[in-house]
Amino acid sequence: MKIEVKSREGAKSFSANVPWAAISIATYSDEFPELSRINRRALLQIDFADVTKPEDTKRIDALVGKQGSRFFNANHAHRILDFYARMCGIDQILVHCEQGYSRSPAVAAILHRISDGTSDQLFFQDFDPNRHVYNLLLEVARDRQLLT
Repeated sequence: MKIEVKSREGAKSFSANVPWAAISIATYSDEFPELSRINRRALLQIDFADVTKPEDTKRIDALVGKQGSRFFNANHAHRILDFYARMCGIDQILVHCEQGYSRSPAVAAILHRISDGTSDQLFFQDFDPNRHVYNLLLEVARDRQLLT
């Protein structure tokens, strides 16, 4: 299975000629872009802030003049892993966030590691994965015995 990481803008223009699914990550629940429906079989929209400490969600809210950003937690991790588990027959997964540089590479790195059991270091060479998201997903995946 091919896993693609994109920014929000890149995700809006993404298309595939094979069955695909998307994990759409936004900071707020009203910020998800419209994605192509052509050959798309599934979509997970999940919102959490690109922060590594819970108290930073308030800083993000103040900075953008909104309220309600959420800190990535085990429930988010389970939702992502449950979604991925249902991807039988999917050839490609798009994972995107606002910039495509932190949250989505963290998610993609774990999914890549689960899918073929190889190193996820490519995501650490080309991106700057959010360490909190990566580490919590890794912990939950190990608890669920998806990784050793």
